[in-house]
Amino acid sequence: MLKRFPLLFPILTESDPFIRLHETRIGHKKQGGLSIGVSVTLEGAGEGSLWYITPTWSTLKDANVWGDAASQIFYSLGIGCGSLVTLSSYNSFTNNCHRDAIFVSITNLFTSIFAGFVIFSILGFLAKQMQMPIEEVVQSGTGLAFIAYPEAVVRMPLPNLWAVLFFVMLFILGLGSQFAGVQAINAAILDVRPDLRKYESYVILGICFFCWFLGIPMIFDGGIYLFTLMDWNTASWAILLIGFAEVVLASWCYGCNKFLRNIGEMQMKFGRFLYSYWWLSWVVLAPITCLVSALPTTHRVHLCPSSKEMEVKEDENKEEKEEEEEEEEEEDTIRTKENSVKLFDSINHLEPRKPRDIFSSSLSTR
Repeated sequence: MLKRFPLLFPILTESDPFIRLHETRIGHKKQGGLSIGVSVTLEGAGEGSLWYITPTWSTLKDANVWGDAASQIFYSLGIGCGSLVTLSSYNSFTNNCHRDAIFVSITNLFTSIFAGFVIFSILGFLAKQMQMPIEEVVQSGTGLAFIAYPEAVVRMPLPNLWAVLFFVMLFILGLGSQFAGVQAINAAILDVRPDLRKYESYVILGICFFCWFLGIPMIFDGGIYLFTLMDWNTASWAILLIGFAEVVLASWCYGCNKFLRNIGEMQMKFGRFLYSYWWLSWVVLAPITCLVSALPTTHRVHLCPSSKEMEVKEDENKEEKEEEEEEEEEEDTIRTKENSVKLFDSINHLEPRKPRDIFSSSLSTR
């Protein structure tokens, strides 16, 4: 176990549950933070929660569902991303990592279930408000975070408050997840070049600047397609192949028995059953599961419109906007004419007053 310098920030990696329980195989990432007490009291929350826990068994026949579920479990727990290895290297040599692994897995499970109830309660409320089926409301990825969920938030009581809390929460989640990722890269660089430890702040600054520079193309037109390409190819099949490589190197190349003896040197005792379980998992089950799960996710089609199609779509949007503006102007003109006619009719229906009456009323006013 490597001896490292203390962490600058206490870091907890967040969990990102992936639910595939229906025909459209919609995934969702935890947006958490809104109180479950608020979400379950909204109209339609019960329907959303029921839809969340009702499985569609026919999807179990689809190999892509199993591959996506496996890749999301990897991403949720942080396996194969380097963050767990980096954070665990700060533990003491005799730390009970077996207990920690069980605790993190169980915590991730219950956090995922809890977050699912919060999200689908809100989406059930949105479906009720829009009078649409939940299947048409639920979106995945950025569509959930920046379209469906904000649409539901603005329809809640005190929408301004909840909107601010929601986007502040997204910012904090993104910032918190970057701590572990940046620290993993930073620790790897400092392990290779220990002489750079005195310039650690500049190394971290360089990592952040480089990542910021790589993210610039995603803010231009078509950036969402580049983001989708990166998302599917880094957090899907690639992470499964990394896990496959890690478990093969540890159990086959280094040796599973030798690895288990090293764990025993950390003052952790395994019975015969647990020893056999880990040996079977690392040597047989884990490599096969990673490899088989990665195969269905290595090929995925995502159609991106050409520049000409995007120009045509922009022109159509402009025409629709112009038509809407013209319709609004016509409605305003008609409304103005109707008001003018009503005002003219009301003036005509007034009883004319004689000059003497006007003179007497003015005297009485004085």
